[in-house]
Amino acid sequence: QTFKTVPRELAARASLHAPLRRGPHPILYRARDLEDDRLVTLRLIPRLGPADGDLVHRFAQAATLAAGLQHPHLVPMPKHGVTQFHLWYAMEPMKGRALATIVEQQGRMELPRCLAVLEQIASGLEYVHRNGVVHGALSPRCVLVEPEGWARISDVGTMAAIFRAGGPKSGWQGLLDLPYVAPEMTDGRIVGPAADQYSLAAVAYYCLAARDPVAGETIEEVRRDR
Repeated sequence: QTFKTVPRELAARASLHAPLRRGPHPILYRARDLEDDRLVTLRLIPRLGPADGDLVHRFAQAATLAAGLQHPHLVPMPKHGVTQFHLWYAMEPMKGRALATIVEQQGRMELPRCLAVLEQIASGLEYVHRNGVVHGALSPRCVLVEPEGWARISDVGTMAAIFRAGGPKSGWQGLLDLPYVAPEMTDGRIVGPAADQYSLAAVAYYCLAARDPVAGETIEEVRRDR
């Protein structure tokens, strides 16, 4: 139902092209920003219930911080907003594929190539942390690698903010790739740069082993396996 509302909700902001992904993960569109007349990638997260002031506030705060970050290894996220059915933000369109897709299609990475990608991710995270921001949901899905090997991180802070606002039983756990999420993300503790370092190590494991570091599809299973 909410998928059908997207063109109407965003008609004044963007001219939507064919959807890149409909779910179960957030909806992804290629679109033209009508205000700036440029191509963007729109990520839309369906709202699961009635308006939630804390959820909207945390999302807007995280998206505003992300919009102020400029680094060669981050995907720019210049705009965001809230509609009746969705939270959304615009990203600069990238030529690359998700790191998860590359490993799924090509198998385990050779160590030199893996280290080259990890070094770029670490550079982006170090910049994010110096600016007082934590990604919180780093995984192979949100690392985009361009054909020449240039890596960029997407979704800085936003997915984690939504999840933390709703809590692990709110239905938002699908926003996170749980095998890559630090324990403090799912049990309510304070989240700092160490959470991203945990996730980066898990991404390294995935690149070299071509499989998730922890089995399990729910938070309870991940905790049990740990």
